[in-house]
Amino acid sequence: MADEDINTKEDEESIEDSLVTPVTPTKSKKSLGKKEEDILVQALGKDMAARVMEEALISVTKLDDTNRFEVTVDRNESPSTLFYYDEDDILMDGSIEKTSKLSKILKNSVAATGKYSRSDMAQAVGKYLDRFRSIDTGQGRRKTHVVLAEQVRKLTKNLSDVFGFDDPRQLETFMAAWLMKDSTCRLSGIPGTGKTTVIESAAILIANSYGYSALPRYVMAGGGINYYEEGQNYDVYLNKDTELRREWDDWRFSPWSRGSKISGSYALDFEFLQKTPDKSPMSPEKLHRVLFNCNVKEEVDADGKVLSITTKPLMVSNSTKTTAANKGERQKTGGALYSVDYGEILSGKEEFETDAGGNEGFAFREWLMENFYDARLDSPSGMKAIQSEMLQEIGVAKIDYDKRADEVLYGMEIQQITTDDPSGKSVSAYAFEPIPRPVVTQPIKFFNEANRSQSGVEDAILGLIAEKTVEYRGKTFDSPSFVAWMDTNPHQKGNDLAFIDRIDTELFFTTITLGERYSQLNERYRAKGGQAPQQLLVGRITKDPNSDESVTPYRFNDLETVWDFVGSIPFAPPAAEGVYDGLRDIAMLSVLFTQRYFVRTESTTVLGDALTHELYSSKDIHESPLMDVSKASNDMLLKDPQESFATRFGNKEDSSSPFQAPALFRRVLGFRFTNSLVKLSRAFAFLRGKDYVSREEILDALPYVIGHRLGPARAGEDAEGRTNGLVSNKAFGTLLNEQEMIREFIVHGYLLADTPSFLGDTTPRPAGTDQTMMGAWDAFFSRCQEALRSSTNFVDFEAAVLDPVKKEVMGIDGAVVVGYTPVHWHLASMVVENERKGVTVLADYGEHGNYRKMYEYYLRLMDRPTDAEISTTAALTLDYSIHDYYALRGEIAREPFLFTDDRSRLLGLVESRINTIAKGPYSNIAAPPPTASRFAVATATQFPNDGNKFRISPSPTSFSLRTYGDPLGAYGYLISKGGADIDSQSLLMSNAKYNLNVANWADQTMVLSGNYPFSGSDVTQNPTKDDLQKSILFRQMNALDDVMSANTGSGIQFFGDDEKAYENTSDIGTFIMKCQNTIVAAMGGDTASIAALNQGILMACFELDHAPNSLGAEELKRIGVKDMDNDHLRLWLRLRPLGTFSVDSDSCNLIFTIGISSNFLVENKYEEVNGVIEQEMGRLASITDKSVLNKENFGGSPPNQPTMGWDQKGMADAGNMTGQDIAYYQLLYHQVISGE
Repeated sequence: MADEDINTKEDEESIEDSLVTPVTPTKSKKSLGKKEEDILVQALGKDMAARVMEEALISVTKLDDTNRFEVTVDRNESPSTLFYYDEDDILMDGSIEKTSKLSKILKNSVAATGKYSRSDMAQAVGKYLDRFRSIDTGQGRRKTHVVLAEQVRKLTKNLSDVFGFDDPRQLETFMAAWLMKDSTCRLSGIPGTGKTTVIESAAILIANSYGYSALPRYVMAGGGINYYEEGQNYDVYLNKDTELRREWDDWRFSPWSRGSKISGSYALDFEFLQKTPDKSPMSPEKLHRVLFNCNVKEEVDADGKVLSITTKPLMVSNSTKTTAANKGERQKTGGALYSVDYGEILSGKEEFETDAGGNEGFAFREWLMENFYDARLDSPSGMKAIQSEMLQEIGVAKIDYDKRADEVLYGMEIQQITTDDPSGKSVSAYAFEPIPRPVVTQPIKFFNEANRSQSGVEDAILGLIAEKTVEYRGKTFDSPSFVAWMDTNPHQKGNDLAFIDRIDTELFFTTITLGERYSQLNERYRAKGGQAPQQLLVGRITKDPNSDESVTPYRFNDLETVWDFVGSIPFAPPAAEGVYDGLRDIAMLSVLFTQRYFVRTESTTVLGDALTHELYSSKDIHESPLMDVSKASNDMLLKDPQESFATRFGNKEDSSSPFQAPALFRRVLGFRFTNSLVKLSRAFAFLRGKDYVSREEILDALPYVIGHRLGPARAGEDAEGRTNGLVSNKAFGTLLNEQEMIREFIVHGYLLADTPSFLGDTTPRPAGTDQTMMGAWDAFFSRCQEALRSSTNFVDFEAAVLDPVKKEVMGIDGAVVVGYTPVHWHLASMVVENERKGVTVLADYGEHGNYRKMYEYYLRLMDRPTDAEISTTAALTLDYSIHDYYALRGEIAREPFLFTDDRSRLLGLVESRINTIAKGPYSNIAAPPPTASRFAVATATQFPNDGNKFRISPSPTSFSLRTYGDPLGAYGYLISKGGADIDSQSLLMSNAKYNLNVANWADQTMVLSGNYPFSGSDVTQNPTKDDLQKSILFRQMNALDDVMSANTGSGIQFFGDDEKAYENTSDIGTFIMKCQNTIVAAMGGDTASIAALNQGILMACFELDHAPNSLGAEELKRIGVKDMDNDHLRLWLRLRPLGTFSVDSDSCNLIFTIGISSNFLVENKYEEVNGVIEQEMGRLASITDKSVLNKENFGGSPPNQPTMGWDQKGMADAGNMTGQDIAYYQLLYHQVISGE
């Protein structure tokens, strides 16, 4: 298309049909039935079928309605044939067969080539769809942009001809605000600066409603006829029928379109304003009767309520004369709506159909536009009526201090309602029915004197512009998509802060320059007789289309088309992904305004400087070094603190120090302003003809979306609304307002550094370069990405990038941070977040594909540690062992591409699963127990961190033996190497204080206890054997023998490290009897027995069966563990006193501990090769293997005993206890202590 032809009507229609339609998302989506979807899957495979349904039936359909898939069915409605059409040619077709084969015909092929596989078909379709995908972002879109932008520029020129703007930037921003869908713009200026005038003038050009009518209309909708009594106006009857209201809303802005099945809404076109010698005058009212005269028949019920309407167009000629039928006639036989003599209209042989709501009158309407003109053109009052009609898309709300929300947004209609009382007598009543005012229902909203509003009015308006919905007296009223305008006086009080945040942009209107003032006076008075800009524009619209001053305005649906295009402009070059990312620019800029530049120090003082608390969160490498004041309720932070943490980026009291510009702001903005920045920068890109939003548009838009949000507002105790968002009024300098401050200080002084500034110390631009802060951030972000990409383990990235950046941003006490900005930290953390969410893939995640899927995989394994693909229902029925979770823990610990906080979270989840069976690690002992299992940990090579830079908890490289809930018992004695002592003093109530020495007492899961009086000098005072046999402790010990004996085998009594002294014991009953006899002897004064009790040497370990429904060590068998016959658990018993017991004691407090643990593995062999542990599996220990009961093997090798020790013996916790095991034996323990 040649440039000079670009604005011709024919070309514009062609462009709209072929190019605008593809980018308009309102086009309906084609859908397939289930049978047709099944056919596509059969023909093309699941993946390509999904792509066809997503792209070919949406994107390709948008590009060209003639490209489509079709499926035919036979007489039994079974799928028969698949066709693919391209214009008039069949690209491919084929019969649907059970063999899943299709014949294939490709364009330009010589002949059909027989049967092809599903993959061949999918490949052919894929290549075709790829072609259309490239078209959708290529030349067609650019042509659309050229056409639309050229039209908008012409409208802009006409506006600037009649209204004076300060400079081109102001005009550009004003027009851009019109192109922002669902947006609000505030015009600020003193009275007389033309704010109302410019809004009305622009509305005449951009959302012209000429032909808008409140006369009745019959319109086709949903297969039937709707009657809109008030035409395009909202009326009370729409309150009662939601579907009717929705259909009216869809119709009221619709254009007339050839081929449509629904009549357009506007009765008149702009051609009706062209007064030429060959045209005759006609009033809009007469044209309405002539065009919309049709035969109407109404079906009513017994009460006269209309049930349905049937309309039929009239075929009219110069001999046609109709008489309006009355209501009764229309209900019986039907009849014409109006009395019209068509001989006065049609003088020749013309015959036309009138319009009956289904677009039948399209041709007649065009003929009327060509042969008649608007009779109102012949009088000044008529011209005024035309101007008013052109502004019907604007809803105006005049705000004042004493107006309530209902007065601003709603009207009220009083309706008389007649009902029957119980006696049958008719009773009349009046109902008040709310009607939304035009400011609610119309797409152009104008809130005049918005800063005079009460808080209730602001809340109502806020809901309207935020949700496009308002509710009043139980009725809900919806607004169409809109552009809203507010005008205010900047010297009067401000609005509420929340209200201001809903305003997208602000423009200041001044008294214009001398030259512009002269230009406007010349345009208005020299040749035009003092006409207002609105009148001048109406005059231009009525001029001959060939005139230089002629202009064809947009209707609202044209504006919607531009909105849709603007909303699809990308923030990166379409064909050069990765070159530039405008959304990252917006995210970076948001950091300047969404937080105060307060650092989060590692500790805080309380109630002065004497009390200090070190923040636990400060050791988290991913915890921000900056405070999020938006969450603060701390009044000190919300005011203007001058402590060191608040002045690290600039101190308003010290003008000699460097300063970073965002430290000037006290008000913290939410994230909403970024939506405004997105919309305005897109509108700028559109007006400038750019294919994507560049940094220039974003920085140009920034002052317009930020300034007012930092400006005067009602906040806190300031009822007058003069509180601004700066740390001091002196922060302005001599600048006029916050918008100018953002442009000068932030954009030019801080971000671009293209002018000498007090900010230069922190954002220097080296001489002879174009280096900017934005460029420095870009380079830093790229370096962070590269650092993550090159990391062999993400902890390397955290140590090399996050840790030093965090320290730099935090700075040091008493100094101002120079060189780094908070944005640097956010960029580094953004690299992390992008990787977490799968936005980027900078590491090799294998089958998972990206980080997010890998993390979700580990989360799924928490419920099914051996197979992530098992369904949740199936996983709940399975029985997992501790070893299964050891293996999962090790997999997570060794995963190189997990961030520390995610690794810690996952390890914590795994350990919580382990601890539900095996309890936690030992508390407060000098030497922690050895590593439970090499399966559960990473090596130092696999996880290269010295642990000093930041907290990593739980540790990936260590995982000590669990206590299995027996820290005070025989098992606890072993794993603590005899360190499981009880401090009797710490158990006294007089010493009941926070003391870690008693932590293990709380962890003891199963224990029996007895308390007996004791006298070493007179044993006759002590309990006798009979007394003891009746005591609770003895009865429970006997019950333990009863319930456990069937599940236990032989055992060994042990103590110390002399394995030769260990004694075999045949069964649990024998050991329990020995313990009871020792107690009896001690009560009788036997010193050896007293010593045995005091030393706690009565310990034994027994072989214990798995629970009847336990799956045992299935996984151990799979990995090659030997001696699976020893797949049993271990029962640990120990008798010991609480504290010390001697002949001088006056009581004997005894506990009999019970522990159940997994078995041990022995003879495992480990070798680290290139940081990876190669493990040769050993065997399950036998109950007769005394080495696993020697406490010296539960740690490093003792001096002069190189063959002893945990690693030397190749020992490990087998982890063969399962959840069913622990549940079963805890139930038996409950039976013991309850006496059931």
